[in-house]
Amino acid sequence: MSPHAVGWALILAGSTVFLAFAGGYAFIPDARLLGIYEGVLIAAVLLVASGVLFGAWMNTRDMERRFWGLAVAGTVFLTAARVYEVFSLGGLNLPGLPSGEVISGALEIAAVVSVLALLTTFSRFRQSSLAAQVRYVVDVVSVCLIATGVLEIWVIGPWYEGYGPVSTWAQLVYSASPIVGAVAFVGMLAAVLGTRAARWEPWERMLVLCMTALSAGLILTPVAHADAVWAVLGGWASAASQVAWLGAGVFVIAGAVYRHLEAQRPWKLRPLNVLEPRYGFAPAVVLPTVQVAALLLFGLGAAEAQGPSARAVRLGVVGWVALTIAIRTLLTVADTNALTSGVVTDSLTGLYNHRHMHRAMAREIGSAVRYAAPLSVLAVDVDDFARINAVAGHSAGDGVLTSIARAIDRAVRTHDIVSRAAGDEFVVILPGADEGVALQVAVRVLDEIRRITVPGVGPLSATAGVSGLPAEDGEDLVRRAEAAVRAARAVGPGSVSAYDPRHSTVLDPEERFRELSERGETVTVRALAAAVDARDEATQDHSRSVARYAVMLAHEIRLDDQEVLHIEYAALLHDVGKIGLPDELLRKSTRFTDAEMDLMRSHAVLGEEILQSTSMTGILPWVRHHHERWDGTGYPDGLAGEAIPLGARVLALANAYDAMRSDRPHRSALSRTAALQEIDLALGTAFDPVLGERFIDAIGRTFL
Repeated sequence: MSPHAVGWALILAGSTVFLAFAGGYAFIPDARLLGIYEGVLIAAVLLVASGVLFGAWMNTRDMERRFWGLAVAGTVFLTAARVYEVFSLGGLNLPGLPSGEVISGALEIAAVVSVLALLTTFSRFRQSSLAAQVRYVVDVVSVCLIATGVLEIWVIGPWYEGYGPVSTWAQLVYSASPIVGAVAFVGMLAAVLGTRAARWEPWERMLVLCMTALSAGLILTPVAHADAVWAVLGGWASAASQVAWLGAGVFVIAGAVYRHLEAQRPWKLRPLNVLEPRYGFAPAVVLPTVQVAALLLFGLGAAEAQGPSARAVRLGVVGWVALTIAIRTLLTVADTNALTSGVVTDSLTGLYNHRHMHRAMAREIGSAVRYAAPLSVLAVDVDDFARINAVAGHSAGDGVLTSIARAIDRAVRTHDIVSRAAGDEFVVILPGADEGVALQVAVRVLDEIRRITVPGVGPLSATAGVSGLPAEDGEDLVRRAEAAVRAARAVGPGSVSAYDPRHSTVLDPEERFRELSERGETVTVRALAAAVDARDEATQDHSRSVARYAVMLAHEIRLDDQEVLHIEYAALLHDVGKIGLPDELLRKSTRFTDAEMDLMRSHAVLGEEILQSTSMTGILPWVRHHHERWDGTGYPDGLAGEAIPLGARVLALANAYDAMRSDRPHRSALSRTAALQEIDLALGTAFDPVLGERFIDAIGRTFL
């Protein structure tokens, strides 16, 4: 059956269900019988929904299977709650069991837990510690509980006073339902479906309608008992909430059926998560103020409560709020300690970072001068580290750096200070060590590093240099050690040398950058990039924007200065091949023909050919392959995974992001969040998943 025919069949079936519901109100005057009829109808729809969702669970895998499984659990609990309500209304309660109100309420809570578990397991945090994430969840739960207590005491609770005895338990459940409904709706959009409404798949649209109806049912259930609503609608007041429950069942059936029809299409359950714990004004000031006010309000409410159950609820809220204040205080302290540690340590290796190294250097120099003690500095530079990234991949390169850090830590003395100065450069401060002792430590360090073997590369090697007092300051000591490394490298990889002004040339930071820059053709690069951007008014400044994002990502993954410079050149020149394409093709605003698309795709190879005549041969693979895809469906060579050069993977992310953020003749620019969401959805297919996560993190910290 075609999707069109299925759509009409679903519309007919749904209309039949709603007509049957309306018929009950028209032809069943007895309230008890009407309640039984409604319960049976809703239970039947939910039972069908459970079966269809179970079929979706059987036919899917991985993350999607988890989604449908939790949806099945929630629907089964709701079905059981409705069935028990029907039995209760029919006077069929089993002896010894609690009332139908209690059992159905417990089953509905189980359904809510299933939905919240679905939302929680699909939620992803970025740029935050585990303590911050737990604190965020505790804060959300605390706010929801406070809001529930406020509704129960001052809003929803009083609505039920005119309806005879209603247990505090039932009032609490009814008071929580609007809060749960709002959280479920917002959470589904934030954690599962995303907010890209214009590009929702048919089943996603149905699931949004289902969640909207479910949330409406939860919100309308207590509202139907408000005096003002009852005065206007009378017995019809509860019909709206029942219609919402029916709609939730009908729409979830439609969503599962549409998913069956499109089973061959992958469903990326990975939208950009908006959950980002921060130390802003709201969590630092507003929430604690609300919690303290809640303690006072609910404490007074407990003192004024008429019955023991109501008093217990209010005291329970007081106890929970007090507990959450204590918990979030401990979590905040833990997160602050983590942040403080991050100020002085390198997040990858756990060694001291560059900033702390200079602080420690100043302290140790002061102590050495004061007590006339020796002090040396050891600089260690890994040989040909770029080859490790190229052969084994960036994730393997991170593991190698961690192994090197442990090796250096084993080789040095207990009181030596080890730090990571840059990408693959390490510096060790050696208090009390003269040149002879420093050289001995250096030899031990290089021996430990040689014991590390990288698959596909072989044993590692590193070159070391040492320098000692007297020196102008800490920076001068480090520059001299780096000069000794260059002198040792002239002897051969794996060598060690002490600083000797006759053979070691010290470069200041500006001279070192100039040395790197002069290896490329900076003027030529920027002139070519400007020429490319000038060809098409719609993409002006595109190359410079791509270079900015690519350099940002290169710094994020801790490439060294020379690699960052080459990434910038490649980004500026990634579209240089378009110089050889016709103007009418570049400026065409309608869809390309197959022949035109093939011609447009040739720009990657043309760019490589143009740059072959320059000295920038190192960036040729990046320019050629910046349109390859992680799953191997890109061009020109169909490379896949880590076979795609790292630089090309960096360019692919930067290029795609800037393209989505720019207005084009056939579409408007996407917002930052929407563009990042598109990248997030394509991780593992179009883009390197690990590199893509780092890119999203970096953009989030820099621009959002």
